[in-house]
Amino acid sequence: MKALKFSLAIALFLCATFQNSHAQELLFDTTTHDFGNIYDDAGFATHTFEFTNTGTKPLILTRVKPGCGCTTTDYSKDSIAPGGRGFITTQFNPRGYSSVFAKSISVSSNDIQQENIVLIIRGVVVNKEQEKSKQYPYSLGALRYDAKSINFAAIDVTTKIQDTIGIYNPQDTAITIIAENVPEHIRVEFIPSAEIQSKQESKCIVHYDATKTDNFGWVQDYLWLTHQGKGSNKTQQIVISANISEDFSNYTKRQLKRAPKIFMEITEFSFDTIQQGKEVHCEFTFKNTGKSNLIIRRISTTCGCTAGQLDKKVYAKNETGTIQVTFRTQGKRNQQNQRITLITNDPANPTMQLYIKGFVEVPTE
Repeated sequence: MKALKFSLAIALFLCATFQNSHAQELLFDTTTHDFGNIYDDAGFATHTFEFTNTGTKPLILTRVKPGCGCTTTDYSKDSIAPGGRGFITTQFNPRGYSSVFAKSISVSSNDIQQENIVLIIRGVVVNKEQEKSKQYPYSLGALRYDAKSINFAAIDVTTKIQDTIGIYNPQDTAITIIAENVPEHIRVEFIPSAEIQSKQESKCIVHYDATKTDNFGWVQDYLWLTHQGKGSNKTQQIVISANISEDFSNYTKRQLKRAPKIFMEITEFSFDTIQQGKEVHCEFTFKNTGKSNLIIRRISTTCGCTAGQLDKKVYAKNETGTIQVTFRTQGKRNQQNQRITLITNDPANPTMQLYIKGFVEVPTE
C-alpha cells in the first residue's frame, strides 16, 4: 500500500512538472541592442524588443522596469496567447551623455521558469559639434570646411576631372555661398544647395576642364566663396592646383617620326661674379629640328627675380628662336642657381631645364 501511495505521488509530481514546463514561456528574439553612434541632440533613440509566448498558456508581463530615468518603456499590457507575439519598446534620451552607455530593462512575467529577464541597450553618445569640428577642421568665416584646397596633381591636357570639399554650417541661421570670379575652365556646384541651413551640410563640387585652359605645368587657380547670411558677408579663398602636361605615351611610330624636336645650343649660362643689385642678361637659342611645328607651351622660373621671354610660341620646321632671360640680383647674395623651365610639345623633351649660375657679391660699405 505504501508503495502504491509513493508511486502515485511521483506520478502527480511528474505530471505537474510536465504541465509547468509547457505553461507560459517568454522567448525574446534578442535581448540586446546596439544603437552605435548617436548624436546628443538627436532626440530619443528608440528600439523595440519583440518576443513570443512559446508555451501553452497565456503569458502576462507583470513588470517592466528601466534601470535609469533616461530610459522609458512601453510594452504589451494584455495577455499574450500561446504562439502570440508581444513587444517592449525602449526610448533612451542621449542628452547630457558624451560617451559609451549601457542601460538595462528588467522584465518580469508569469513565466515561472524565468521570472526575471534583463534587456540591454547600448551605444555611444557623440557631441555633434565636437564631431563636426573633427570632420570639418577648417573654420573659414562663418562655415567649417573639410579642406581649404584641392590638388588634382598630374593630369593630361585632355582631362576633365572633379573633386569635392565638404562644408558644414555651425551657425544658428542659414548661410548662402556664392562662388565669384570662377575661371573659365572651372565649374562649381553645391549639393544639395548653396543655401546651407543651420547645423546642416553641403558639398562644393569643383569640376576642372584642362581642355579649356592654355596653362601647362604647375597651375594654381583661386576660388572665391562669399558667405551671405545674418552677421556674415565674408569671402574665403580656396586654392585649386594641377600639374598639366601632354601624354605622348599613345603616340604611334609615325606620329613620333613626324613630331617636333627642340635642339638647345646651351642649357646653362654662367655669369661668374656680379655685384648685388645689378641685372644679368643672357640668351638661350634653340632650333626646331623636327618635322612639325614646335610649340613652347610655357616658360616658368624658380622665383620672381628671374624672367624669360619669347617673341612667339610656335616655330616651324628648321626655325630658330631665342629666349631672353633676365636675372635681377637685388636682395640676392653668394652662389646663385636659377632655373628656367620650358614646356614643349616635343615628345622627347616635353620639359626642359635651363640654368643661370654665378656668384652675387655684396658691396662693402
